[in-house]
Amino acid sequence: MKNFKQLLIASLLAIVAFNVQALPITGTLEMTGGAYAIDAAGNRTNNALSAVAIDFDLFGADKFRVSTKSGDFASIVSSKGDIKDFQFNSFAGPIADFWKIDAFSFTLMDVMQTSTSNSVFDLAGVGIISAAGFSDTAASWRFTANTSGGGVFSWSATNITSVPEPGILSLLVMGLIGFGLHRKN
Repeated sequence: MKNFKQLLIASLLAIVAFNVQALPITGTLEMTGGAYAIDAAGNRTNNALSAVAIDFDLFGADKFRVSTKSGDFASIVSSKGDIKDFQFNSFAGPIADFWKIDAFSFTLMDVMQTSTSNSVFDLAGVGIISAAGFSDTAASWRFTANTSGGGVFSWSATNITSVPEPGILSLLVMGLIGFGLHRKN
């Protein structure tokens, strides 16, 4: 009976250990700042259709300001984060740490231009949001701006729905316990 109790306790601890996993990041984060359209020659342009890149510029630096935050992003304390300039036409990503604020960072994996207006450009993309204590989370990205230098951009975290491997391992452990109990009888 003593061996049975030890086996049961060890098995329960194994199940708990296998089920410990980081949670995905959820919520939204909206950012504002200066963003300028850059043409193929590397100059600022007022024509969004000729733009190939974005130059972020908030008070002379590649920064953004948080305008709205929810979910896990509500823990963000800083009001400003870092963001990298990038080329969206002939995107050569991924761009690691495309933006960073407090413990959160975003790796831009892909981007496409969705606008056809002369004065407004609209970009959409996908990437991975990371933060300590969370699992890396797939996220969508959207950026809209007019060519006068103002921009609003936001990220929305999306959950990945799949059966986690720790759940499968727990089922395996429970099955082995059952075989062990059956064999003792």
